[in-house]
Amino acid sequence: MEVEQAQFLAIGIIFTINSMVGLAPVLLKGNLPDVIVPQTQTRNRLLSAASCFGAGVFLFVCFMGLLPDADHKFHHFLEDIKRYDEEWTTFTEFPWAFFVVTVGFLSIFTLDKMIHAVEHSRKGGQDGLAHFRRQLPPVESSKKDGDAEKSLIGKDCVHHHDDEDEGHGVPSSVIFLVALGIHSVFEGMAVGLQTQTEKVMELGVAVFVHEVVMAFTFGMEVSRSNTLSRIYKVVYVVVFSATIPLGVAIGFGLQNAPSDHRDIISAVFEAFATGIFVHVIFIEVLSHEFSGHHHHGGHHAGGKDSEGERTSPSETYLILEKVSFICLGLLTLIMLSIFLHHHHH
Repeated sequence: MEVEQAQFLAIGIIFTINSMVGLAPVLLKGNLPDVIVPQTQTRNRLLSAASCFGAGVFLFVCFMGLLPDADHKFHHFLEDIKRYDEEWTTFTEFPWAFFVVTVGFLSIFTLDKMIHAVEHSRKGGQDGLAHFRRQLPPVESSKKDGDAEKSLIGKDCVHHHDDEDEGHGVPSSVIFLVALGIHSVFEGMAVGLQTQTEKVMELGVAVFVHEVVMAFTFGMEVSRSNTLSRIYKVVYVVVFSATIPLGVAIGFGLQNAPSDHRDIISAVFEAFATGIFVHVIFIEVLSHEFSGHHHHGGHHAGGKDSEGERTSPSETYLILEKVSFICLGLLTLIMLSIFLHHHHH
C-alpha cells in the first residue's frame, strides 16, 4: 500500500467511525440500552481503560516515532547548512527539534489553561471551575474508596455529571469544540506529514484510539445541552469528526508542496505536533487518570490518619488496572511496528 493510500484510508476510517460514535449519544439520547451505554460506573471504567490504552499507544508514537523522526529531519537540514557555511556550526549544534517540541507543548498548554480560565470566568464561581476542571482532587470527607473510578477520562470527559440537567449553552460548546479541534488538527497533521506507510499505520492507530474516545465523550457532552437543537448538535459532532481529516490533508499538502523549504517546514510542524502529543499524554490523560488516587485526610480505609497509611485495595486495583492498559497499548504498537517493518521488508 502506498503512503497516500494509507493516509486517505486513515481519513475515511477515522471520520466515519468518529461520526458514528459521536452521533450515537445525540441521535439516540434516551433510547440507548444499557448494553450500549452501561451504568455510569461501568461506562466510566470502560472509558478509563480505553483512555489508558490510548496513552500507551501515544507513548510509543511520541517517543519512538514522531520525536526520532522529527529530530532526524532537523539533523538532515542542519547538516546541509553546516556544509554550506561552517560559521553556522554553533547554530546547527543546538537541539532545535527538541526546542520546537517544547514550544509546541507550551503553546497548547497555555491555550488549554486559557480556555479553562475563559470557561471559569463565563460560568463564574466554584460551580464552573468544578464543572470544567475535573483534574482537581476530591475533597469531600464522605467520599468512599474507589469512587475515583467514577471520573471520566481525559480533558474531553471533563464536563460530565449524571445529575446535570442544564447542559451547555452555545458559548461553552463552541469553546469545547475549538479546544478539542485544535488538538485533533495537529494530530491529523502528524499523520499527513509521514512519508512511510508503516509510520502512517502506527500513527493512524494511535490517533484512531484517542479520537474514538474523544468523539464519544464529545457526543455525550453535546447531547446534554438543552439550548442546542438536534441539528446543531449533529453539526458540532460532524465538524469535530472532520478535524482529523483536515489535519491529515494539511500535513499531506505541506509534505508534498513544491517548495525548496518543504523539508524544514515539515520538520517544524512534526516537532510541534510531537509537543501536542506530549501534552495529550501527560496533561490530558495520565494526570487526570491518576489524580483521583491521591490521599487526603479522612479518606482512607479504616479512618486512619497516620503517615504509615496504605492505599486501599480498591485504589490499588484501579491503579494497577490503568497501568496494565497503558502497557497493553504500548505493547500493541510495538508488535504492530515489528509486524509492519517485517512485512515491508
